[in-house]
Order: sequence, then C-alpha cells, then structure tokens
Amino acid sequence: MRLRAVRDGIVLAGILISAFLVLQEVSRGWEGDPLAYWSTTLENSYRDWVPGDPTHAYSPAWTQVFTPFTLLPWPMFRVLWLLIGLGAAIWLAWPVPRFWKPAFLAVCLVEVVAGNIILLLAVAAAVAIRYPFAWAFVLLTKASPGVALGWYVGRRDWRSLSIALGATVVIAGLSFLLVPDSWRGRVDTLSSNRDAQGVATGSDLVPLPLRLAAGGLLAIWGGYTGRAWTIPVAMLLGTPHIWLQGFVILAAIPRIEQAFRQSHDQRRPD
Repeated sequence: MRLRAVRDGIVLAGILISAFLVLQEVSRGWEGDPLAYWSTTLENSYRDWVPGDPTHAYSPAWTQVFTPFTLLPWPMFRVLWLLIGLGAAIWLAWPVPRFWKPAFLAVCLVEVVAGNIILLLAVAAAVAIRYPFAWAFVLLTKASPGVALGWYVGRRDWRSLSIALGATVVIAGLSFLLVPDSWRGRVDTLSSNRDAQGVATGSDLVPLPLRLAAGGLLAIWGGYTGRAWTIPVAMLLGTPHIWLQGFVILAAIPRIEQAFRQSHDQRRPD
C-alpha cells in the first residue's frame, strides 16, 4: 500500500506539473515553433537567421519536404500539427503500462502544445531500431542528436550505420542538386553563428562539444552492452540547447526497448 501511495503521488504530481506547463504554453499563444515552420520558405535567407530560430537551423531538405504543408491556411496547419504531435505521443505511449499512460501522455502533451519536433525525433529514433534510414530525419533537422549513432559503433553494426548515413547523404545530395544556394546559405550561416547562443538555458553551462562527447560515449557503451535506453539519453545530451521540453525525447525509451527486444528475439536461433 505504501508503494501504491508513492506511485499514485508520482503520477498525480506528473499530471499536475504537466497541466501547469501546458497552460503556461497556451498563455503564450499558439504560434511558437509551428508558426516558424509554417512561414519558412526556400526563399528565406539563412543570413537573416536569428540564433535559436527552429527552422533555418534545419537543412533545406526539411524545408523542401515541408513546403506542401505551408500551403495550408495557418489555423488548419496549426490543428494538423497538433494532431501529428498527439498521434506521435499516443504511439510512443502504447507499450507503457496502463496505469502510467495518463502521466506519460500528460508529460508529452507539453511538447504537443509547444509544437517543436522533439516527439517526431523520438519516433524516428524508435523506428530506426528496425529501419536505420529513419536517422536521416534526425541528421537533416537538429543534426547533433545524431551523436546517438554511436550505438551502432558499440554494436559493431556497420551495416545499419552505413544505411543511416547513406540515406542521409542521398537525401542531402538530391536536395543540394535542387537548391544549392540554400545549402550554401545554411553552411555560411551556421559557420558564422557557431558561437552565437540561442535561448539561454541551463545546458549552456555545459558546452555542446562536451555533451556531444558524453552522448557519443554513452551511446557506444549502450550499444556494446545492449542497453537501448541510452539512445534517447544520448540524443538529449546532443541537443543543441537542452530545455525542459527537450526531456520529452526520453519518451522514446518504451518503444525503443520494445523494438530492441523484438528484434533481438527474432535473431535468436530456434
């Protein structure tokens, strides 16, 4: 009964804290990152990029794929983006025990409302357990969480690593052939702003190179020892700026553990 009381208290606290954060996000308006995604175009100059902008830091390949969605009216796009985030949260929560699902979804709801791509990165990481090419989405958006590819190094799974990197190179290459100026602009912008800070967060106290090194080593160790939960943790360490919502990337753990167990079982001899 004591353990049940502690468990109930944790669930209730998680729901209440998440509700507060959701209300805080709503009070700031519904624009946020989704408005930046919706308004970006290939014609936007990367040289006008403001550090912390969630769109121009991504590759032109992202913009090309996303362009059809920008043709929708803003209210329709906002609702669609909300539904995509909610669908990602529900899919990630599926393997979670029934009792913990409300708290799990409540935590994810903060990111659903905020509308960044963290939940989609979590989905990509989970899918990549079976289909490594899904890492292309990570590498062509926020890029640095791709440090979790060290997982394949630890497992000596060079085939999967080659698929992940190869898919990224192919997509980026095709994109470059179509919009070379946008790619040059992105490279110039990121080079000239590599020391610029975006939204100030506690993660700035630990330089990104150190976090990338820690994330890479953790992923390698996780791959070597078969600990799949290290993948989203390494991605979190590799996030350019760690903020509270960024921890939602850890929502990938249940799906990743499930997918890893299933793939591992399938490889066992009868």
